[in-house]
Amino acid sequence: MDSLCIREQCLVALACVIITKLLLSAISDDSAAERFCQISMQNDLPVSRRPNGNFWMIMSAPGAIHTPHFDANGLITWVEIVSGAKLWMVFRPKTRHHPRLPLPNDKALWTLELLKDMSASFIVLEPGDSLCVPRLLKNEKLLIQDYRYMPPNTRHAVATLMKRDGPYEPTVMRGYHAMNRHTMVRTLYGSIDHALFHDVWSNTSHDDRDFSIGHMLAWQESGKPKPFKGTALYALLFLGRNAAYLRSHPHKSTMTFLRTYSPDVSEVLDGDQIANNWIWMRELADKIIAEFSAAERERFVEFWGSAHQYWSEQLEARAKYNKWSLEAD
Repeated sequence: MDSLCIREQCLVALACVIITKLLLSAISDDSAAERFCQISMQNDLPVSRRPNGNFWMIMSAPGAIHTPHFDANGLITWVEIVSGAKLWMVFRPKTRHHPRLPLPNDKALWTLELLKDMSASFIVLEPGDSLCVPRLLKNEKLLIQDYRYMPPNTRHAVATLMKRDGPYEPTVMRGYHAMNRHTMVRTLYGSIDHALFHDVWSNTSHDDRDFSIGHMLAWQESGKPKPFKGTALYALLFLGRNAAYLRSHPHKSTMTFLRTYSPDVSEVLDGDQIANNWIWMRELADKIIAEFSAAERERFVEFWGSAHQYWSEQLEARAKYNKWSLEAD
């Protein structure tokens, strides 16, 4: 009887994964790109898929609180509650301007500075519920009325709720990370924030997302019609040409480290594959850029300049934080 129950639970879990993949296919352009590459470019791929995949599950005890943070590597987050309940607190800027990250300090509640001048949404998720983030700006360009996922680089906090009546039981949540052409600019700025402050404001790393960027560049270069346009394409190209640096930096508390940092994955698991993927991405990005018209190239250069300026400003902010950290010690 026990083995039968376990088998039934496994079948239910498998069915849930299949259904979830179907539901998420509409928002996951990285999955679409992976399928395109597997079908059309099987012999030309340095890697067939993301080594660690996109799905994950979390079990947490009632009363657990995750302090304000943003999710890793500029990825979209989709979640669904399997059992128990969670309170999702989402904080977003009141304008389109990408807000600068506050620097840690010696105040007791310094993490709350991440929420300064933000608009807040509070969402309770129960079994079967998936996170739906309400539209904030009336002129936001969305395919649907609200986000059926949490957009990249969204600041949020999460609390696991406890039932007033009933048994003490943990909450089980399953989730999925993805990238979408309609939020690629936010993915780029989120990647910059993550690369420089992942040890401060994020809770994990998904650097294997680089392989998905490679797939999307290949899809753009060979696919018809072209899936990415305008600023979404420019953001993808920026990510592809700078993938080696827009990762989880192994931060050291020195002022000069950031300015002399050179990525080295020679001793990392699958390091050769990672390095080959970086080369492949740069080549693909350069091919795409070479086909730009003069007007398109001008718009791309302007976008690149703005993104690079933000990156430089965040680099200086990190250096300032390192200096404060050294002095505090």
